[in-house]
Amino acid sequence: MILLFKDIEEIQEYISVNISSDFFNIKESLRIVIRKYLFRAISKKQYQDLTKKLEADKLSDLEKELLDYCRRIVANFAYAHFLPQIQVQVSDAGIHIVSNENKKTAFQWQVQELQRQYNRNAYDAIEECLEFLTENFKEFPIWHESEAFTEATDCLINNAKTFNKYIFIHENRLLFTELKPLLQRIQRTRIFPNCEKLFDKILLETQKNKVSDKNLKVLEMAQTALAKLTMSEFMKIKTILIDEDGITTTGTNNTQTINGKTAPNPNIYAQARMSYEEQGELELSNLVYYLKKNRREFAEVEEQYPEEPIKLDCCKKCHHHRHSCICQKDRKIFHL
Repeated sequence: MILLFKDIEEIQEYISVNISSDFFNIKESLRIVIRKYLFRAISKKQYQDLTKKLEADKLSDLEKELLDYCRRIVANFAYAHFLPQIQVQVSDAGIHIVSNENKKTAFQWQVQELQRQYNRNAYDAIEECLEFLTENFKEFPIWHESEAFTEATDCLINNAKTFNKYIFIHENRLLFTELKPLLQRIQRTRIFPNCEKLFDKILLETQKNKVSDKNLKVLEMAQTALAKLTMSEFMKIKTILIDEDGITTTGTNNTQTINGKTAPNPNIYAQARMSYEEQGELELSNLVYYLKKNRREFAEVEEQYPEEPIKLDCCKKCHHHRHSCICQKDRKIFHL
């Protein structure tokens, strides 16, 4: 596998690393995170194409920009992965730490905090990388035809920035990654059944970055309901704390603490979850009402929700045309 870095100096452009660090020691961590995270984000074929052109020094300006995003992703994930190994030495004598009068091993909480920061930076880089690729998908046909593209664009809400418009999550990509499976399920079971053909069309438009004006309102209403219902479901399975550092997950015991943070009062937490659920159900009802009310603007909606002929007391048969009803008995036109 061709790596994105050749030495520590190149890694140092993205994170603060001691220049004396041995590049050989970090290589395996680089390989692991490339396979685990980068292949999933941009696809293996896109990575191979990028590194091949990097080796040949034939990168376009856009490919150089993509390379920069990829290096930020890999550098941060790699050091988050490698950090625990730096703290210890393994030899025939066993596992031991390095400590002398000038240097002491960092406390565990310090190591964990640095790992969280590296991971946060890496996930933020993924968010930016996918946004860049989505905006320039025509220039990256390999990615556009890959499973990575499908995975990145298969929801009406595809990134933390969009989710943040409806529920404030500090645009935390790590939190959004946890929410994604629930987003997919709620979209499939609660949103799309209301008019699957229309939402399939809107989803395709979002993937092309060309949502029509009339579909944009439907999209925003659907996104609002989707975000609220997803957060409600998420809060059923996890106790969460959202702050400037992102998300802290705890157990259901309100006395449990993680990194010095106490889980929220269960009553307040339950009220917050119910609030999201109620808001989500209301937004979903508003969405369905809007679609039915404006069915004639959307052929897909009119097909799924055909309008019943309106019966008047003055006659047995009545034909409904647009906003009027023609009475077959006395040929009067009743405007409805």
